[in-house]
Amino acid sequence: MSQLSKSQLQSDNNSSFPNNNSGYITPAILRGFNTDMIDSLVDENSYGIDSASFSASIAELTDFSASFSGAFVTPAELDAALAYSASVLQTNINITSASLTGQLNASSSQLQQNINAASAALDATIDGVQAEFVAYTASMNQKTGSFATTGSNTFVGNQIISGALTVTSTASFNGNATANDVSLLLTNSSSLILTSGSSVNVVSPGSITGSVLANEFILPIVAPATPQTGSMYFSGSFIYVYTGTQYRSASLA
Repeated sequence: MSQLSKSQLQSDNNSSFPNNNSGYITPAILRGFNTDMIDSLVDENSYGIDSASFSASIAELTDFSASFSGAFVTPAELDAALAYSASVLQTNINITSASLTGQLNASSSQLQQNINAASAALDATIDGVQAEFVAYTASMNQKTGSFATTGSNTFVGNQIISGALTVTSTASFNGNATANDVSLLLTNSSSLILTSGSSVNVVSPGSITGSVLANEFILPIVAPATPQTGSMYFSGSFIYVYTGTQYRSASLA
């Protein structure tokens, strides 16, 4: 047989013991139900041993609790401890907050100083660049003011022309006009007019070809160092003309 719960025993009791008008309650059924009842009851001997053990444990627990009753804090003491802890915590928070505020203020001040210094340096740089630009512009104005234009121009100093110079009107020279290794070519009945004591100086071995119309023509008074055909010089009352191999003379007396 087996141990059964109260509800199981109640169900077994109802099903096993109907009214015995017809003889359904048999000895076997009765003994089986009684056996289940016995199995389901508490064992008194074992329960007594366990109960004594439980009682001893409860007594020991009571003695143990009694030994601590004097060591526990009172509610007032606990409230005071909590209040002190809260006060210490608030003090630490205030100190930390003040320290952080000071650090933030110092960092903000240093940052502002750095910004001011960078701004001043940038302003100085901009002012310097602006001054240089103004000076450069003034210099460019001076230079561009002296550049040649398509109108009338005045050139100061030495001028070098590496290509051709074409003059469609009059070329006036107040000083010397020198042509090195090039030709001064006048075409289409053009004229080279020299006035106010001006002169044409042909340095040996230079030459002039074509006709020359002059109010005064001055010949050199010494022979050229390297005469060319047609080279002339004047000495005494004679004019000497180089033929390419020798000089020929003609008397002007």
